[in-house]
Amino acid sequence: VDVAQDGDLNSSVSLISEANNTASSTQAGNSNVTRQEIDNAGSTITSFQEGDGNKTIQTLTGVGGNRAFSQTVGDNNISTTSIDGENSNVFIDQNGNNSAATIEQVGVSNNVSAAQIGNNNTIAVRQNGNNNFAGGENDVLLSQLGDGNNSVLVQEGSENAAAIMQDGNVNEASNTQSGQANNSIIDQMGSRNAATVSHAYY
Repeated sequence: VDVAQDGDLNSSVSLISEANNTASSTQAGNSNVTRQEIDNAGSTITSFQEGDGNKTIQTLTGVGGNRAFSQTVGDNNISTTSIDGENSNVFIDQNGNNSAATIEQVGVSNNVSAAQIGNNNTIAVRQNGNNNFAGGENDVLLSQLGDGNNSVLVQEGSENAAAIMQDGNVNEASNTQSGQANNSIIDQMGSRNAATVSHAYY
């Protein structure tokens, strides 16, 4: 476990059990909070915060081999990652102020990459996939460039892929996929756009 703090009133807690785990927390600024927990084997957690009033929560449970990375540059951002499974990955990159990203994964070989550049943006992702013969592999890419954007993504099943890209301000995107081998892309460029996708295939 590696912890580096530069500033005032920062808090970093790392709770690690099992073997072959790695955790690192870097805080540069004031009043930042980081909480990391690993309760499996062979997992890696990384948190980087630069700014004031940021909060990062990372929890890894399940079989193991999971990775969570969060980088926050700005003020008053929230980054939350929860992985319950095996060989799953979450990458969160926030650059701006007052944004929130919440990622929840249950299953095997799930992947999420989320980037927020701007202010007052929100991302919420839930993936639930089973380690079945299809592999239980869900993949997600989310990108927000601008202010006041909102993305919600829910995937239930296996081998699903989804992308939500927002370039502008005050856009809304909602994507729900259930079943197997579903694919969808929402690409919004401009302001005050709204898109909803519901996709089921079994």
